[in-house]
Amino acid sequence: MKDQATEADAVGERSDASEAAPSGFLCRSPFEYAHIQANGDVYPCCPSKFGKIIGNLSRQKLDDIWKSEAAESVRASIVDGSYRYCNASACEYLRAAAEHKEALSPPELVAWAKSNGQLDAGPSPRVANFGSDRACNLACSYCRKSVFRPTADDELRTATIDENFFSSTISTTKRIVLLGEGDPFASKYYRDKLTHYEWSKHPQLKIKIQTNGLLLTRDMWATIAPSHQAIDWIWVSVDAATPATYRINRGGEFNRLLANLDFIANLRALQKIERFCLSFVVQTNNFREMPAFVKLGKYLGCDQVEFQRIENWGTYTDEQFRERAVHEDSHRDCAELSQILEDPIFQDPIVWLLKVVPKRADTAPIGVMSWDDCSREVTT
Repeated sequence: MKDQATEADAVGERSDASEAAPSGFLCRSPFEYAHIQANGDVYPCCPSKFGKIIGNLSRQKLDDIWKSEAAESVRASIVDGSYRYCNASACEYLRAAAEHKEALSPPELVAWAKSNGQLDAGPSPRVANFGSDRACNLACSYCRKSVFRPTADDELRTATIDENFFSSTISTTKRIVLLGEGDPFASKYYRDKLTHYEWSKHPQLKIKIQTNGLLLTRDMWATIAPSHQAIDWIWVSVDAATPATYRINRGGEFNRLLANLDFIANLRALQKIERFCLSFVVQTNNFREMPAFVKLGKYLGCDQVEFQRIENWGTYTDEQFRERAVHEDSHRDCAELSQILEDPIFQDPIVWLLKVVPKRADTAPIGVMSWDDCSREVTT
């Protein structure tokens, strides 16, 4: 399961400072966020949107990576407004800024952000997204071409990455995301960590569980009781609203998923967790199910229902991707997608559409963008 907040961790927000931010757009991701790949590479943004690695956790401590020359170079590229390492066509925030003709990092906005402490990187990232184990119970075509089974070398590397992270100074890290490149309940390493790790060592840490949901049963939840105090957010990627489409896109049993979603919804209703979100990658074979997916999220009491553009992670040929990329203007069904998005159901406050269309001024992130999703209400 590829990490989309991505990318779902990234939620545009207005500053809580009493003084309103000057106009323009400023990304704080390199000052707050670390995305850890399976080979140990660390990016200060989603790798699909960013072109510079700032270090490698299989060889370095997080402390050294976070204060490295590469990390500082990335931060400088934001402050000077060049965004020279960013993939502007892939980043929904930069697309939205362009749509609204917002200046990137204008000096007055940078000065305002600095004066409010928003460009202080601190000793560690506020949010760390772990993609360090690609183990998964599914082989969705969007993410991979076959089921991934870690080798002994893979397992050793995962353990080294984990050690180099948790033995570092992570006093200002508020959230970790498990698991950006696979599923935490298919990963033996992170399943064991959720079962046995003493999270009291890092009382400030909260955990976002990112999962396809098929393994998160009542029994599985009981086995990770030591982590319940830290887990506050469960994010489930689904990509369908019907059994047939789910079987094609995910290869799983939809009724089994629904039973598990009901269980997670109950955790949310009982305030055992603080946020419950569903995610849907929009493509040709499922875009007509988008309204039904919002209804499913509302029925389950979700805090957020997120829609994302499909991306090509190397699993499709160019022709295959173009066939699936219904959001592209050149696609034969793009006009129908636009008509569907006119449905009033997409105005519901739980719906997050920025990753599909940047044209809704009332929901686009204006001002500072932050990856800090630690304790806010959903902003859409």
